[in-house]
This record gives sequence, C-alpha cells and structure tokens, in this order.
Amino acid sequence: MSAFHRRRAIIGAGMMTPSVLISLVFFGIPMLLLVWMSLNNWPLLGNTSFIGLANYAEAMTDEKFHSVVRFTLLFTVIATPVQILSGYLLAMIVRRRARGVGVFRAIYFLPVVVGGAAASYMFVVLIKPGQGLIDQVLQVVGLTDGKTSLLGNFWLSVWVVIGITIWKGVGTTMVILMAAMQSVPEEVYEAAKVDGAGWLQRETRITLPLITQSMALVLLLTITGNMLAFDQFFIITGGGPARSTVTAVFWLYTEAFVRYRMGYGAALAILIVIVLAIASAIQLRVLREK
Repeated sequence: MSAFHRRRAIIGAGMMTPSVLISLVFFGIPMLLLVWMSLNNWPLLGNTSFIGLANYAEAMTDEKFHSVVRFTLLFTVIATPVQILSGYLLAMIVRRRARGVGVFRAIYFLPVVVGGAAASYMFVVLIKPGQGLIDQVLQVVGLTDGKTSLLGNFWLSVWVVIGITIWKGVGTTMVILMAAMQSVPEEVYEAAKVDGAGWLQRETRITLPLITQSMALVLLLTITGNMLAFDQFFIITGGGPARSTVTAVFWLYTEAFVRYRMGYGAALAILIVIVLAIASAIQLRVLREK
C-alpha cells in the first residue's frame, strides 16, 4: 500500500471512530446488557439469578403477549395505509412551487414537532365528554350524547388513536413524498398532458413509479413507528376498554416497570426487536425486487 492510500485509510478510520464509539456506547453495550438481563430472573430489587431461556419460553406460551401482538399488528395494518395515503394527498397539494404554499407546508408539518405525550394529552381534552371541542362537534351532528366517552368502545378508541397518530406523523410522510415528487421533471408531466393523459393516469403511471424508493422509505418508517406505538395508547386509552388496546411495547412497559419483572421485560424487548428486524428485512427485500 502506497503512502497516499495508507494516509487516506488512516484519515477514514479516524473519521469513522467517533461514530463507531457512539454506536458502541449507546447501542452495542446496552443491547448486550439487555440480552444478559433477558437470560436472568432480574427483579427491580433483590438478587438476580440465571435462568437461561426461561423468559423466552414464557413469552412463547404467554397468551396475553400473543393477544397484544395481534392487536399491535391490527393497529399497524389499519393505521399504516391511512397515514401513507393522507401524506401522499398532502404532498400533492403542497408540491407545487407557488406563492403561499410554504405556509401550508409549515402548517401540515407543525404537529411533527409536538411531543407525543403533549399531543396525546391534548386529544384527551378534545374528546372529553360534554366539554371537549371534538365531542361538542359530534354532539351537533348527533353522533354522541355528550355523556358517553368515546374511549368506552374498542373500535372508537382505536380510531381516536389512529387519528392522533396520523395528525402527529403525517407531516413526515408529506415532506419525504413531496421532495420525491419535486424531483420528477415537469417536462414529463407536460409530455403526458400532450398525449392526453389525465390526472389519475399521470399520478399512477408517472409519479408513483418514479418515487418508489421514497415510498419504500415511508412504508418502512411508518410500519416501524406504528408497531412501536406506546405513548398515545398509554395516555389516551390506558389500555382500555378492558385492556383491549394494549400494544406490545405497552405490555413490555407493564411487565418491566409496573410488575418489576425486568428480565421478562428484556426478553420481550429482544423479541420485539427480532420481529421488527424480520419485518424490515422482508419489506426491503420485496421493495428492492419491485
């Protein structure tokens, strides 16, 4: 190796070292500790004891864990397409470089910077029976009597959480898709118009095929975010009604920090990470082939 290439290698290694150290300290070491905790009976107070794969075996036979996983998948399957479609429609509205469009971009993106807990508490106030603004609007149109909580019904609770999830995250989807749409040459659309292509044909045959990579990124981020949903369910529904809206992360929190079963909670966390890794790998494989 010449002196020039050796110097470049040293410089490259030096520039990578901070990132490697940060990843090791904030991800690698905690992950190893999490794996070790999952192999132990690890109470919050008291002595730990090594139990091997017993926590994982319990999770495999824990019907409640299976139930919360099924609910998490149900929520993800419903919320993901609605969020992506909403983000796509907003991106279509603001993708044109016109006067004043920046204001709408800012308005649509503003909820993203609001904390998840703050947004959830805001929705709790808005849907409060007889007092919340949303509840009062529903009274006007005859959908509620002002005395019954929307959170007393399973499907209403799910759609309330889906509503805040979309309101909170659709701005990110919009920005990613808007940037991708703006990269499509305007001449392509003009040529399609000359050939007689309508709006729907231009969107399905020009826009969508040319923003596939960005759509794949949005799909990956949205599915991952929805599968890790926690704060909106914890604050808005509290897992109700009758513990029917408990997500996988919510159950992990309950086991680890309410029942103080840190070892079992660590095992659940490892299983969730594995499921997310498999789901992400499948998505990337399928989307890459497409």
